[in-house]
Amino acid sequence: MPGPDGQAAGEIRAALERLQSWQGIARSPQLSRLLDYIVERTLTGNAEAIKAYTIAVDVFDRPPDFDPQGDPIVRVQARRLRNLLAEYYEGPGRNEPLRIVLPVGRYVPEFVRSAEAISPAPSPAPTRRPAFQMSWLMEFILLIGIGAGVAVFALAMRQAPEEPMATGAIAPPRVGVVEFQNLTGNRNLDAAMAGLAVELVTDLDLFGEIDAHYGGRAAGGSLSDFVLTGIARDSGGRVQYSAILTRSASQAVEWSHVLERPETATNRALADDLSRDLSLLLGSSRGPLHASMRSLIAAGVPAAEPRSLYVCLMMFHRYRDTNGTEGADSASACFADLPDAERVSPVAKAAMASLIAEGGIIDDGDPAAASEALIAEAMDDGALSSFVWEQRARIHQAHGHLDLARQAYSSALQLNPANADAMAAFALLLALHGDIDASAELGAVALTGTPQPPPDWYYGAPAITAFRAGDFATAAGRAGTYTRADRELGAVLAALAALNMGNADMVNRFLPQVLDTVSFKANGILPQLRKRIGDRGLIGSIRWGLLEAGVPVAALEGPY
Repeated sequence: MPGPDGQAAGEIRAALERLQSWQGIARSPQLSRLLDYIVERTLTGNAEAIKAYTIAVDVFDRPPDFDPQGDPIVRVQARRLRNLLAEYYEGPGRNEPLRIVLPVGRYVPEFVRSAEAISPAPSPAPTRRPAFQMSWLMEFILLIGIGAGVAVFALAMRQAPEEPMATGAIAPPRVGVVEFQNLTGNRNLDAAMAGLAVELVTDLDLFGEIDAHYGGRAAGGSLSDFVLTGIARDSGGRVQYSAILTRSASQAVEWSHVLERPETATNRALADDLSRDLSLLLGSSRGPLHASMRSLIAAGVPAAEPRSLYVCLMMFHRYRDTNGTEGADSASACFADLPDAERVSPVAKAAMASLIAEGGIIDDGDPAAASEALIAEAMDDGALSSFVWEQRARIHQAHGHLDLARQAYSSALQLNPANADAMAAFALLLALHGDIDASAELGAVALTGTPQPPPDWYYGAPAITAFRAGDFATAAGRAGTYTRADRELGAVLAALAALNMGNADMVNRFLPQVLDTVSFKANGILPQLRKRIGDRGLIGSIRWGLLEAGVPVAALEGPY
């Protein structure tokens, strides 16, 4: 395909130069190189040669035997670049006369000036069929029909029985994503619907505990465990996007969910937006894809059951959700029993590093030094893993390196924007150090946009932000739940919120818990909290509130 003419190419290169001088792109040499590569290939008429393989080899220095299915670097970096382009044109580049756009699901850029596209040629004007209204019952029946049809199709494709894994170990769930159906009659949604399946495969694949692929079959032709599909339909000036997850073997509907967006939302960011919201639910360790594994772990994985990295990671997530010592011991034992190849994987090392930093589960030596050494090893080979970066952030935070922790949490969310644990942990760090606005946004998404009910520790940041906003009723409820995960701060926030509400019964419930906290008795309440809280305003509110509640000054400032 020939590139744009000389004048247009000059304008595009000038736009490229301005983009690459913007700090958001300039601070990432890899993304700058990727942007330059895809633009120049397109300008020289070689757009058809822009593939995941060529990008990986030419831009990211992968070897000639690179496997795009096994290494997501191109999808991840393209996703990051797409988000940065959107950020630039919504901010410093909003007045740019020409924009460089990377469509969802593609690596070939488009060059857009006003309403006129230089490449490719504009599509014919869309036609719109008359919309029809569908009752919830009809929608449910249609969803079941689509899900069952996909499952039947997948079963019909079976050529041979699936072979179990040679080790007999439990493998991650395999989910095939099938294109969503556009029932609105609005052809402007067709591109978003086609891109949604691609985005979901990319996004779900960022979780180490899911094997996501396009279509009903996994690699090697084996049948997927689940099939994910859905529909888009009109709903009174808005569009409902209904997703349905079907178990392939039984054709049973395991899960369904509806997202709603304005009818006018048809831009390129729509598929990305829908995919992230669905991935927050499906990618979570508490999501429907892992229900069977959670039940097995809750009942106690039989000692004879071969351990796998998937099993150990799910045990680790259970420990994280419950914050229990017993869970830490079980997860540690699982990682120790893994085959050598899995035990030395980056995610296994990162999980063990976190367990050591948080629980000191080593017989001798320095837990801080041991966790630092292990997470450094994990980072060597796992720099593209959101999970690894999340554990890196937690360890920085545990060791008091707060600026490094912020950077690491940010990297974790860049690599996987649906990593809810990283989101909730980052929100808590921000809340403890006074960045209330950013904390409120992240904390709300983690609390309400993930499978319900969320873990108790997810309530930490929302409790703090509600308290700082003066919404003491909300703060009291959230802090009461957070106390189950954090005896120190949760009980303090609950008591002070109740004090501000004039709820004496609640003050009398939580204040004794504050005074009976072992770490407070040993160090004093405020000295202990200052180890964690960098927001002087919050510390001031706590000091004033506890004095009002009758806590002696001596107990506030020293052992008692």
